[in-house]
Amino acid sequence: MLKRFSRWIIVIAPIFGVIVGHIMLTYSSKLYNKKINSSWKTSFKIDKEEESVLEKAARTKIGVYALPNKEITYFIASNDEKGNLLQSANNYKISGIAPSSKNWSITMYDENYFLVPNPIEKYHFNGTSLNIKEGEPYTFTISKKMTSGNWLPSPNQGRFVLCYR
Repeated sequence: MLKRFSRWIIVIAPIFGVIVGHIMLTYSSKLYNKKINSSWKTSFKIDKEEESVLEKAARTKIGVYALPNKEITYFIASNDEKGNLLQSANNYKISGIAPSSKNWSITMYDENYFLVPNPIEKYHFNGTSLNIKEGEPYTFTISKKMTSGNWLPSPNQGRFVLCYR
């Protein structure tokens, strides 16, 4: 009887652990993000004492090697300004003012936070690729079809997220 019970424990325990872990990550990712404006979210707790274990787990879902806030701040957008998920079927225009930082970029990832494969192998825009300086405005388009100007190809299908760092 004990052998039969221990076999079931060996099978059920990992499944139970995966389910509980998934629930915790889903819940913690909602706690992790602080909305800054429109659809960009961030956390100012990265690598600080007040960052909880759940928040660290949520961070690893997005980026295991995130640098601490004293070095960089990450902003994630998975929704547009109306709250709709960013979808490859739609066209988007991203614009702003170049920050007063040497290195900054806006990078597109798929819904699993991997770079979006595309035929021109372009994954992000930054001050250098847009040929702008600090304080200057920038604009680029995200769409499936090639557009004139600064264009970032969206995935063939599905959702995507943007990371501004």
